[in-house]
Amino acid sequence: MTHRFGASVAAIAAAGLAIRLGYVLVAKRDEPLSGDALAFFIQGHAVADGHGFANPGLLAFRNVVQPAADHPPLFTLYLALFDVLGVTTPLGQRLAMVPLGVATIVVVGFVGRRVAGERVGLVAAGLAAVSPTLWVNDAQVLSESLAILSVALVVWTALTLWSRPGWTAAAVFGAACGVAALVRSETLLLAPAIGVPLIITMRDARARDRVALLATVAVAAVAVMAPWIVRNATALERPVPLGTGVDITLANSNCASTYTGPLLGWWDIRCGTGPDVHADQSVQAKAERRRALEFVGDHLDRVPVVVAARVGRVWGLFRPRQTVTLMVDEGRERSVGYAALAATYALGVLAAAGAVQLRRARAVPLTPLVAPIVMATLSAALAFGNPRYRSSAEVALVVLAAVAVAGLRLGPARRQPLCDRPRPEPPPLEAVAGRPE
Repeated sequence: MTHRFGASVAAIAAAGLAIRLGYVLVAKRDEPLSGDALAFFIQGHAVADGHGFANPGLLAFRNVVQPAADHPPLFTLYLALFDVLGVTTPLGQRLAMVPLGVATIVVVGFVGRRVAGERVGLVAAGLAAVSPTLWVNDAQVLSESLAILSVALVVWTALTLWSRPGWTAAAVFGAACGVAALVRSETLLLAPAIGVPLIITMRDARARDRVALLATVAVAAVAVMAPWIVRNATALERPVPLGTGVDITLANSNCASTYTGPLLGWWDIRCGTGPDVHADQSVQAKAERRRALEFVGDHLDRVPVVVAARVGRVWGLFRPRQTVTLMVDEGRERSVGYAALAATYALGVLAAAGAVQLRRARAVPLTPLVAPIVMATLSAALAFGNPRYRSSAEVALVVLAAVAVAGLRLGPARRQPLCDRPRPEPPPLEAVAGRPE
């Protein structure tokens, strides 16, 4: 890293900090928390008070402490840490989101540098600093800010694994995927979606070496998630690997009102049953999932239309104005919603151009950048078309867009991975694992 690049990224991060602080202090200073943000706030306070991961609805409205696994634990623990430090107001916890956004700017800059050099890195950091699709999340007490940062780290460690393959790099990549999954469960899909293509195409490793590296990724990811999985197995009646939120989402997005009419492709809280003080959350989740799948089975003819609507909403292609209005109920101002929509269109077009440029140049593998976009699209298709469900794709969009904005003429010789260098024979795994990381 050159000193000039580091200083430039720091300056861009400072600008991003000013944008985020301004948004929080001007637009969000007196805004109360609601919905998922309120649930996270309550659960973080419960953890800080020693109640553990309790059902926030039952705790707030019935003063009942019931073990819960609504969401993976890391974001709740992040809020609980600030609660312990005395940051207990909605404004204080909104401000606690800002460092996550600033850290994301820095990581995105280094990801862009790894992809196509310092110029792209600086452009990527700049886009991350000013794009409303990122900073809007940094004023909400929601897991998206931490999810975006964790996905940025996954992409960074994946590119490190590609450029310097070895056991250490594989373990770090697997651990990063495990951490991301403890923020948002669907990001666990990035481990196989990115890791498998990268490792199986390493031509300087034998088949058993590839298998060993894949196993290292899997073991590292599972090791990171193990404490939470064990906790759920002991606290709840039924197995809940990461969270029950997916079951609640299925119930709220698969019913008559979301399969036709104004809420097509969206969600409706009236479709769910709500928390039950007399039932374990894992049992309720199973019942919600069964009811949702039964509804889907009875309306298979509508599924293609609903899925298309969900994907269209998340990318601003289906009823975009209505989606902006619906997002007002989630704490996103209408003007900010339209700004984010415009940024979505611009970043989407630029990202497509950047992906084509990288593909032609063969400078780096596209998998670490394409997989998060595909995963976000699939998540919306299975859940509903909330634009914030696209958060895991934001890093990839910004980096790919930076390639197009920078206008670099990348050549195939700009960076040549070890797997493309001719070798007389494949080395043993020990040799691969022993390379400096």
